[in-house]
Amino acid sequence: MDNNEGAYRSFQEWYLKVTKLEQKMDFIASQYDVNYGQYLIMKYIIVDHCDEPTLLANAFGISRPAVSRKLNVLFKKNKIVKKHNDPSDQRKVHLVLTAEGKSDLAAMDLAISSGLVKISWQTRALIWDCSKNKLIMS
Repeated sequence: MDNNEGAYRSFQEWYLKVTKLEQKMDFIASQYDVNYGQYLIMKYIIVDHCDEPTLLANAFGISRPAVSRKLNVLFKKNKIVKKHNDPSDQRKVHLVLTAEGKSDLAAMDLAISSGLVKISWQTRALIWDCSKNKLIMS
């Protein structure tokens, strides 16, 4: 097997493990009427203080309109509220998790962390976000 074939097989293995892991995370999140991507948005609002749509767009590397669509879904599900702290500029929005959103996030964190105990250290390594050098779920 040459180097390219080995790299390709390693990538295939990585991709399959990440896909299975994402399916597990989606399953956990679905118990709380969200998907894993929506869970991550809620997590970023609380942990990384990305409480503005522009900050979330930058964090996820997506456009502001794409973030707004994602936030509107969370708003309709009563997971977040949009606060307008500056009466002179209604465009400035701060995002806050509702009591339901906070409760669901804590429950998902617990379910995900207890689920990770069953995952091998090799698979856990795949969770690392190399660009930030930290766990996606931390």
